[in-house]
Amino acid sequence: QAILKQLNLLKESGNKKVKEAFARVPENTAPEHVQEEALAYLAQHNPELGIVKRLIAWFRDAIRNILG
Repeated sequence: QAILKQLNLLKESGNKKVKEAFARVPENTAPEHVQEEALAYLAQHNPELGIVKRLIAWFRDAIRNILG
């Protein structure tokens, strides 16, 4: 949730890379999936961004918790 909130703040502040990621989301994407799709595009094309690094860290922690 916090990562998606940060994504929205970056979009609202006019971050060019985030806006480009949102523009790549197909128009027929369900509204409840638009943020996740934009974040996926952002991670794919801009892995150096802080928000992407946070996403990767969260994902690693989630996997560690699952695998024990």
